[in-house]
Amino acid sequence: CFRRELTGVTLQGALLASKDRIYVPQGRAAPLAFNRRDGAPQGAIGDAGGVFCILSEDETLFAGPPNQRADQDQIRVASLRSKTAMATFGGTDRILVAGDDAWMSVSGKLKMLDRKSYVDAEQVIDQARQEGKKRKGEPTAEMQAAVATAKEKQQASWRWAVDSPTPLDMIKAGDAIVVGLPGQVRAYASGTGDELW
Repeated sequence: CFRRELTGVTLQGALLASKDRIYVPQGRAAPLAFNRRDGAPQGAIGDAGGVFCILSEDETLFAGPPNQRADQDQIRVASLRSKTAMATFGGTDRILVAGDDAWMSVSGKLKMLDRKSYVDAEQVIDQARQEGKKRKGEPTAEMQAAVATAKEKQQASWRWAVDSPTPLDMIKAGDAIVVGLPGQVRAYASGTGDELW
């Protein structure tokens, strides 16, 4: 048990805990990390924000934008181990995560994503961007090919999509994604998107 006084922070939202750290959302400021054993500050998690955050088993943070200037309908993905941004999904503010899979409501569709494949491909694309900036010139043919392959992998990472209004909430129950909508509840097969009821 510990007690730690903090100044200059705006702690808001549910605390998230991993094996070694506690993560505290700060509204539109970056979430903060603290040592779980003694509460020692371990810095901010860049490029993420919002009051509602999700922490996955592999210490990946899913959150909103880090400030009010950014588009509100987006989910940002950050590695908590490296404290770096991994991906951004526009047109959504709802996400459900289980293992390497994620389900999102995007532009009138409920979609399933293999998030690991998507994020791995995003890192290849980001690495090519960084190399291009360093070179200050045209990307090499090898870099262009790597980016094209990565973009194909990202498209293939979307496993299914079904028409669906924006849910109020989503939960995973066994092999079903249960979606709460205004005045109704629907369930979809988590792996195929088939409507169960």
